[in-house]
Formats: sequence, C-alpha cells, structure tokens
Amino acid sequence: MKWNIVILSSSIVSSDWLESFACLTATQIHDELTTAYGQGVVSYRTVAHWIHRFSSGRESLEDDSRSDRPIAIITQQNIDAVKDLVQDDPHISTDYTADILDISHGSVYIILKEHLKLKKISSRWVPHKLTPTQQQRHMNDIVFKYLQEEKIKVMAHPPYSPDLASSDFWLFRLLVVQLSET
Repeated sequence: MKWNIVILSSSIVSSDWLESFACLTATQIHDELTTAYGQGVVSYRTVAHWIHRFSSGRESLEDDSRSDRPIAIITQQNIDAVKDLVQDDPHISTDYTADILDISHGSVYIILKEHLKLKKISSRWVPHKLTPTQQQRHMNDIVFKYLQEEKIKVMAHPPYSPDLASSDFWLFRLLVVQLSET
C-alpha cells in the first residue's frame, strides 16, 4: 500500500485513507489517526473541518492558493499621495485623508509620522525637524516691521543660537547708549 502523507494545517492525512474513511464519522477518523500517529497529532476540530470540506466537493489535498504576504498599503504611491494632500492642505485630518485615498486611518498615521516625519501642532502638520532652509533666520512680520520702523539693525547670527534672539536686539542699542553716557 502506497502512503502519501501530506501535512495540512497541522494535521496528517493519507490520500489512501480518504476512500476507506468515507463511511466513518469524525470521531472515528480522529481515533484512527490518534492510534496510528499518537496523541496530539491532529485535533478533532481539524478532522471535522476536513470532513466538511471533502463532503462539500473538495477533491484536492493541497492548500488553497493564497498570496505569500498581505497586500502592502504603505507604498511609495500612497506616501506621495499623502504628501501631496498635506502640502495642499496642512490642516487636513488623518480620517479625511484615509477616506480620500481609501486606506486605513492607521496607515495614514504611519505614513505621516514615520515616512514623512510630520507631527500635528495646532491642527497643522509640520516637520519634526526644520530643513536647513527653514532653519535660516526668520521673524514674525510684526517684529520685522517694528525693527525697520525703529531703524534697529538686525545682526546676522546662526539659526537657533542660544546666545542671541531677534527679540533681544533692542537691548544692545540701549546698552551702548547707556554705557556711552557714563
């Protein structure tokens, strides 16, 4: 007798047994397999599942075909699409983005945080770290206008200098005036 043993979802099934087991119940088949291969080789539920599948017309012992891995949602195309949406509207919500692109809220959040390195501050998506261009000296328009009106010279200094801040520049002129009077 030729034995073709196939391992299917943690159970051992012999193709020659299929014909001889056709008239047996799931309990009887489970007992036969346990006697032949030992306790714990196959569960009763697995035997009952396969009996149901074969009685429904299944003829093959092979597993159903399926892809090797789940479909990846976080693709370069989706990353670019999320990036475009955020650039068009920095106030866009993750739920709205997910609805537009037909992907999950979690995937949008992962794209925003891990791939685009953005965080939401005051309902607006901004970069975690500023780019070198963004790190260059920048001022609020009101402060800049005030400095021009008062003819205060703005000194060039490296971005994020711990020693100087644009709002402290008025102090230098005041110190120079007071020191020159003494």
